[in-house]
Amino acid sequence: MYEVVEIDKLFKFEQHHKKSTADIFGMTGSDTTIITLHLKMRAYLLLREDYPLSIPYCEKNENGYYQFHGPVSSFDGIARFVLGLLDEIKIIQPTEFKDYILSKIDANTV
Repeated sequence: MYEVVEIDKLFKFEQHHKKSTADIFGMTGSDTTIITLHLKMRAYLLLREDYPLSIPYCEKNENGYYQFHGPVSSFDGIARFVLGLLDEIKIIQPTEFKDYILSKIDANTV
């Protein structure tokens, strides 16, 4: 780059640009959905290790499990985590996320 020239023109088509930020799992989107999961100890430890931004959304509940209750921008990132640990995680809400996981399982069943 040789030179930077500042111009006094307004940002064109601003209404067509959307600002989005990455969620805990690195996915972006304009809307967020709150996901609640019950995690066994192994899933909890892996969640903390692989996705440290999830730590504020985790707590131990009264029946010995850990709970993740946090926002996601897309089901894709958290689904990858859940599908890898199906025996360690129970999906509490929302129903749409349960259906999404079931559709992924059905699509990959031989």
